[in-house]
Amino acid sequence: MPSALNPGVLVDDLVEVVDDVRALRDEFGTTPVTAKIILRTWSGGRPGDGTPTDQVTDIFPQPELLSRGPDGRLRPCGLEEEGDIIVRGISLTFTEAELYSPPPGVPATERQEFFWRLEDAHGQSLRSRDYVPSGPPFPDRKRICWSIPLRRLADRG
Repeated sequence: MPSALNPGVLVDDLVEVVDDVRALRDEFGTTPVTAKIILRTWSGGRPGDGTPTDQVTDIFPQPELLSRGPDGRLRPCGLEEEGDIIVRGISLTFTEAELYSPPPGVPATERQEFFWRLEDAHGQSLRSRDYVPSGPPFPDRKRICWSIPLRRLADRG
């Protein structure tokens, strides 16, 4: 469901142009990861039970990461990745519901999971990492984009 942009409002009129300029980063190969939003529905009664079916929404143009990502923290069982990141530069053509729905900790149904996945974009063998929103997305109208904080999920075996 595309965002309702207001014709005649300069920022909204520029959204398509700004998205085209941001897409140049993808063509130049300067964005290290691709971002996807995944709504996973399990055939069983709860997440992890049965067979998963994913509904994937690609974020295009690719957003930028404001932090370097999770850091390694030494725990009793070894080094674990932890930490939050902020993803910025998400097109204003997305809606808050698409980026944040369902809210953190509240599955759409008992059989669903909602998360973001960042994957390697250019063959550097980066591992895929999953995140959940740690707060609502913010429409940054000065930069003509959405920003959203994400919290790292533990690796899924």
